[in-house]
Amino acid sequence: ACGAPGGACGAPGGAFCTGDVDGIADVTDIFGPCQAAAGVVEEPPEVYNRLKPLSLMASAIGRPLVCQARRVPRECKSHLAKEYNAQKPNPQYKAPLNAPKSSEILRCRSQELDTSEHLGYPPALFDGTPYYCIFLSEHVLAMIKELEWLDDMTSYVFLANLIYTPNSNTITMTRINFDVADSGRIRSTYAVDTNRVLNESPIYGMWRVLMVALFVCVLIRIAHGLRMYYCAEGRRSLGKSLDLGLSCAYALVCGISFVRRQSARDEITDVVLGLVACFTPAGQQTISVTVATYFRTLDFMASVAQREEVMKLLAYAVVLISICRIIAYMSVHPRISLIANTISQAADDMFHFMIVFIFVFLTFAWLAFWSFGPDKDEFQTYMAAVNSCFQMLTGSFPWGDEASEGLMQKVWWGLYLFLVYFISVQLVFAIIIEAFLRVRKEVKKSTATCNVFFDLAFLVIMKYKRVTHGWPSHDDLLQHVDVTNVVHSDLTAQELASSRFVHFAGARAAEDFLLFYHKYLGSVVLGEKAKEAVSSKHKMAEAAAYTVKLFKLKDHEVEQVVGHIVTCQRVWRTCLALRQASAAKRVIERRRQRLYYQGVPPNLTDYFVNLLGMQPRVAHAYLKNTPCEALSDLLCAIKADTSAAVQDGISCSA
Repeated sequence: ACGAPGGACGAPGGAFCTGDVDGIADVTDIFGPCQAAAGVVEEPPEVYNRLKPLSLMASAIGRPLVCQARRVPRECKSHLAKEYNAQKPNPQYKAPLNAPKSSEILRCRSQELDTSEHLGYPPALFDGTPYYCIFLSEHVLAMIKELEWLDDMTSYVFLANLIYTPNSNTITMTRINFDVADSGRIRSTYAVDTNRVLNESPIYGMWRVLMVALFVCVLIRIAHGLRMYYCAEGRRSLGKSLDLGLSCAYALVCGISFVRRQSARDEITDVVLGLVACFTPAGQQTISVTVATYFRTLDFMASVAQREEVMKLLAYAVVLISICRIIAYMSVHPRISLIANTISQAADDMFHFMIVFIFVFLTFAWLAFWSFGPDKDEFQTYMAAVNSCFQMLTGSFPWGDEASEGLMQKVWWGLYLFLVYFISVQLVFAIIIEAFLRVRKEVKKSTATCNVFFDLAFLVIMKYKRVTHGWPSHDDLLQHVDVTNVVHSDLTAQELASSRFVHFAGARAAEDFLLFYHKYLGSVVLGEKAKEAVSSKHKMAEAAAYTVKLFKLKDHEVEQVVGHIVTCQRVWRTCLALRQASAAKRVIERRRQRLYYQGVPPNLTDYFVNLLGMQPRVAHAYLKNTPCEALSDLLCAIKADTSAAVQDGISCSA
């Protein structure tokens, strides 16, 4: 009995206690014998201070639960194990090694999970797996070591604990997992899931207002998308369909989240309080009930966390799609479409590059896992090797001691650095930079783009002008340009005023519309004739300014003086033209006289040039080298030209 010599708790030789507790006979608890058996109960003290400094920040709900999954032992089939187990006892050894063995020295484990009792404890099912569980404490930890509760048949161990934080009103489930491989290697993972009831949070009211506002905006966006999708016949596109689907996804996420938060109650707290009520260990059966309740609590919290994770994953995907869609939206302006256009330009080269890069990268990761994975934690599994290789692409290299790195690892480091880090990464940068430079060059070629804020201001002003002046929309104007673009002529105010696609009050309104565009974009929107007119106008303005500055005129005198100056310039140009014409006539007369003195009548030369189409030099050479009889016969033979020759003073006899 507890308290008896040789059986007291913590005393030498104490193993377990039995007794009749709460009508349960033969109750056994090897880890907490005095809490599970009848014994002498001490009188309670007057007060008991449960307040601890750490509980101000967090408090553990019950004891941590340690569970293990075990494999069924089997006989080792290797020759070495059989020979090792076949050793006979040596009488020369000291006791008890000189006695016959009651069990094998070496044993192996099968793939079948054990469901029999282990140290008097039956397993409890959790997620379809039988687990042997105990509640951890300092005393139990010592007993685990003494009784070898964890042995070579243990294949999986997890430690779970529930922690309540009163300041933030959160319940956290921590779980540390240990996977014991057949080789004895232990790999650990952990998971932390925190639950908080949003309805009890001070920011719940603000969250509810924001969710309602977001939901209303999404509904408006869906209505607008449906109108644009079904009412705009012939203009449906993949972008509009994607926008409509994205808006529906936003509405789904917002609706589900709002309904779940609005109608949710604190179910986890109810489950945890039910678990706290079970922490009255009175025996093995009570511990089994507590373990089962603990499992149900863990399972419920895990299911809640899994539902929240699904919602988070859905929202995560929606946000990522929204980011991609925003980048696509930015392509509406050339100055801010650099990212989208660069990705588009580099997509083809990146695709063909990634075919080779992925093959080389995965091969290097497998080579690291296969060659020195057992010696390096960063490469102990293939996925860990892939993760480590990816981190090395960003410059995080898991360098180790030189003594711990063999020749194969050093060769791997060198090849990976050269082929992957130096060559492949720089090729990616080169592809992106080249695509960016091409896009930037195309943007600089565009003469109709301004600063993005300037363009946004122009859209606002244009909207105001459309309302106040009755100007057409951009879609109607674009339709007119697309239809009349086959003519390849400049767009004029008369053309816009008479168009059947756009409607102006008159030619003056269309002219004001074009002048507004010219004022905004500059001379790049003008044709050749318009550029000449604008240039002439600018020259007139410069002349007026120069006249004002030169003669110190007043504003009302400028137009009259400029008119007189223009008249003087016109007269001066006319005089210059007459003088040039007179000089040209004198030059022609001198040339005729020079030809006459060379022996060729000038009127006959003009006849051959004007009527027969000869060049002057050719006609002169022909007349000079041809006898008079031949020329006379030629002139008389052309009947149609005889009258013209007579009128010019040339006769056949001459």
